[in-house]
Amino acid sequence: MMKNADVIVVGGGLMGLLTARELLLAGCSVCLLERGKPGRESSWAGGGILSSLHPWRMDDALWPLARWGQQVYPALAAELHEATGINPEWLASGLLVIDNNEIAEADNWATVSGIHYQSLTEEQLALSEPALSRQYRQALCLPDIAQIRNPRLLQALVADSLARGLQLLSEREVTALIHQQGQCVGVQCGSERLFAEQVILCSGAWSGPLLRLAGCTAVVAPVRGQMLLYRTEPGTLRHILLDRDRYLIPRLDGHLLVGSTVEHCGFEKVITTNAGEELQHEAECLLPELAALHPVAHWAGLRPGGRSLPVIGPVPEMKGLFVNTGHYR
Repeated sequence: MMKNADVIVVGGGLMGLLTARELLLAGCSVCLLERGKPGRESSWAGGGILSSLHPWRMDDALWPLARWGQQVYPALAAELHEATGINPEWLASGLLVIDNNEIAEADNWATVSGIHYQSLTEEQLALSEPALSRQYRQALCLPDIAQIRNPRLLQALVADSLARGLQLLSEREVTALIHQQGQCVGVQCGSERLFAEQVILCSGAWSGPLLRLAGCTAVVAPVRGQMLLYRTEPGTLRHILLDRDRYLIPRLDGHLLVGSTVEHCGFEKVITTNAGEELQHEAECLLPELAALHPVAHWAGLRPGGRSLPVIGPVPEMKGLFVNTGHYR
């Protein structure tokens, strides 16, 4: 049995690429398998908010991990930009909570957690976001919440990891785990067999079937999200806006993302007219000037959901098998 790498990483989204990069930096040889094209599923489809969408609803066990990630992202983005020339556009644009039903809970959470925040009056809100509809009369600002331009982050991660020696195999769907005496020693992709000392599953929404092959009962299921994209003048919106489960994310070049639906429909990654019209209507309610524009793109992605917490660490049912998935929103 010839070893193809020290570690096989299954899944080429954000979790898989970040995992592979850390292993490469530690001196491991890594083979990454992706069922499609690297970084083109949920990681590409999302908005790139570097926070849980409603951090005040977050499980206490997740908060230390989220905070740690928020703190290391600026350095990661800078390293990738310098190494590859691709700018992931880390930006501390801040988050404005404008839903009256959420403001009190968010305020209490920020106070208890020691998070920097500002309560904005109607006048302050109008000065902060002149294009925002005047129906919103107060807001809670979390100025330290940042965003990343996720497609560029993924492109930079691929380029950087390949330069560090990553063996990247696209269009390789893992169909079975190879194990001997309770030890995972590799994976099977159709008729192809690949071997390593350890295997890490980072397959996002597609992790569930592979976990079941290992006898693991952790539930990871696809949750569809649809988004729209507008092209506006840079500076039209300055902060990420959050109203209920809807958000607007401004990019530096004026692109404006509108998200997102939460749909439990299996692996059906398609866009629907109803969802597009609903997102467009709600975006126009937030920023009335969008009514004069048409979305330039509409897409869908499948988040790895089904749990309140991600699944990270060794799989007890099979030695040599690890998992890093289920991060959802």
